Amino acid sequence: MIPMTCRPVLLTAALALSACACAAEHSVPCNTLPEAVQQRSKSLLEPGTTVHGCIKDVSAGKTTYEMELLTPKGSKDVTFSPQGDVVEIEQQVDPAALPPPVAAAFAKASSGGKLGKVESLTRQGQLIAYESTVIKGGRHRELAFRPDGAPMKAD
Repeated sequence: MIPMTCRPVLLTAALALSACACAAEHSVPCNTLPEAVQQRSKSLLEPGTTVHGCIKDVSAGKTTYEMELLTPKGSKDVTFSPQGDVVEIEQQVDPAALPPPVAAAFAKASSGGKLGKVESLTRQGQLIAYESTVIKGGRHRELAFRPDGAPMKAD
């Protein structure tokens, strides 16, 4: 029998575990993605692109599918709805090709540190942000800037 003093702790642990189970991201074989996602993804594959992997994500009751691609220009992650609509694209960007205000913002924020891979973030066809990480003093920090160079919270 479990002592009464342990029951609240066990209940809290059980609730925490069940909450973690609700938000789940799993690698899946790409041929198991919904047909609409498979068809839409074929139209996005440029020459020289390879599919690195596929992910099924269930968060807050919503299911999305992500394809991790390696293009001649770098990495590209495309998130789809179950109906095959493109929800989000994260694409590696050459830092030299960044708009001047964004390049200046990254340079200032990463001064004295090492800037990681830079990615553009597009949602519903609209460029939302540029994201990266910086390593300074052994600490990693996420950075995100709007296309005009204004800082924003990283996703």
